[in-house]
Amino acid sequence: MRNKLGLSLVVGALVWCTSGWSEEKQLDPGVINEWMRSVVTSDSDGTEIKRIVHSTTMENWSRSTRAHNARYEVSNVDCIRSLTFYRTDEHGRSPDHEWVKLIERDLEQESSKLEQPRVFVQARSINPSRSSAVMELSVEYQLRDGFPALVAKDQQDVLRTLREFKRADVAELRVMAFDLDYSFYIGLKRFANKAEWSEEHCPHSESQESGEKEESVLSPASS
Repeated sequence: MRNKLGLSLVVGALVWCTSGWSEEKQLDPGVINEWMRSVVTSDSDGTEIKRIVHSTTMENWSRSTRAHNARYEVSNVDCIRSLTFYRTDEHGRSPDHEWVKLIERDLEQESSKLEQPRVFVQARSINPSRSSAVMELSVEYQLRDGFPALVAKDQQDVLRTLREFKRADVAELRVMAFDLDYSFYIGLKRFANKAEWSEEHCPHSESQESGEKEESVLSPASS
């Protein structure tokens, strides 16, 4: 009886793993809700092109079906910084695939016909006095690695957001794009150290932020 029961458990486990569920349940929560770092290199000589700090956030990594991605990229060539936001499902596929053709068509036109997307950010700390005002980022639609994404390329926007991210514990983002209006949180634990690593070749000083736009102070918005 014991042998039959043991065999049944083994067979059941094999079926469960080969169905794909086993792999999903073994995802490392530290990788899902954490900032990772990577380097993009040149195919010709292997030199670094840019450094990326990337976070994939799920409300609950073992049960959520929607992930929110935030990327901070620093170009080693011209030190241009960008913040990118996009969504995927738990398998890394975009749920906004219908945006791709709309964005491609818009990029071919001389002037944009799409309604401008909006992204609001507030960085929060355990100490309420250190939480930032709500900031509105200037973002645009782009395709990044095949994903429809919202990209903040205004350097002053990026710098002021980084400044708040580096000293905060969590950030709330509200995204308004096409017919969507949703909010999500990203943890900022250990973000500061990884951001410093990404800026190793492109350090910036506080003087670069002196000309930044006046921050928008808005009522915190919920989805």
